[in-house]
Amino acid sequence: MIVYQEKDNVELKRELTDAVKKEIVAFLNTMNGTILIGVEDDGGVY
Repeated sequence: MIVYQEKDNVELKRELTDAVKKEIVAFLNTMNGTILIGVEDDGGVY
């Protein structure tokens, strides 16, 4: 079982919204992190 957790370079998002699109651009421009869409903040898969 995979456990999802937010970290400095990992964000969990329930759905793709305009705000999340801006975060994607920010991650690409700075941290080169990972955004997992369809995952709740508590790690549950939506």
